[in-house]
Amino acid sequence: MKIKLKKIALSIIAICGLLLMTSCATNIIPKGYNDVAHYSSQNINQINNTLQFSIYYYDEMPDISKNKFLESVDEETKILLDFYLSNFETEIKNYEFAEEYIINKEEIFEEDYAYIDHRSDDETEYFIIYFFDVSENKLYYCYMMS
Repeated sequence: MKIKLKKIALSIIAICGLLLMTSCATNIIPKGYNDVAHYSSQNINQINNTLQFSIYYYDEMPDISKNKFLESVDEETKILLDFYLSNFETEIKNYEFAEEYIINKEEIFEEDYAYIDHRSDDETEYFIIYFFDVSENKLYYCYMMS
C-alpha cells in the first residue's frame, strides 16, 4: 500500500510538473509559425512512459533575441543534444510516427538554438528539448518520460 501511494504521489508530482512546463511552453515557442505537426503516444499500462514529438514550421527566422529559454548552441549544448537525441531516437523507433523524426545531429551548429530540461528522481526520468534549426526554420520539440 505504501509503495502504491508513493507511485501515485510521484505521478501527481510529474503531472503537475508537466502542467507547469506546458504553461512555460508558450514562452519557449517563438511566435510566427505557420504550421505545426504533433505526434504523441502513451503506453496505457505505464502512465509514466510517454513520448511526444512536434515540429513547428516557420516561413522565416523568428525573433529569438527576447526568448528567455532558447539559447545559441555551444559545444556543451551540442554534446547534451547528441546524448538526449540519441536516447530519443532509440525510443521513437517503437512508435508509428518514427518516420516523422528527421533531426540530423550532424547538422546542429552554433547558429542554432536550443533549450534542454532534464529531471529525474528514484523512479521517474524525463527530458524536454526544444531545438530550433536555423537552416530550415523549424522548431523541434522532443519529450520523453520513462
